[in-house]
Amino acid sequence: MPDGEAVLIYADGLDPGADVPFQAVSEGEAHAGSFHANARGHAATVDLPYVTGKNAGLLKVSITAKGCSTAVEIPWGKGSYKPI
Repeated sequence: MPDGEAVLIYADGLDPGADVPFQAVSEGEAHAGSFHANARGHAATVDLPYVTGKNAGLLKVSITAKGCSTAVEIPWGKGSYKPI
């Protein structure tokens, strides 16, 4: 969404049917969740990264699955995305 109001997070290559925990931290506010992979090893969720009192920031999402871990940082807020 414009200015990163909502961020789609997806993962591929997971074990089919697996529940994979993830951690999301946005400007110091953390929450945990879990992806549930479909039969093709794909999972997705939407995060609302806004933090009260902040106009912009960085969302860091990390997952750890069997044999692998990864993280991504996503800017959000005013001016974070420009049309191409």
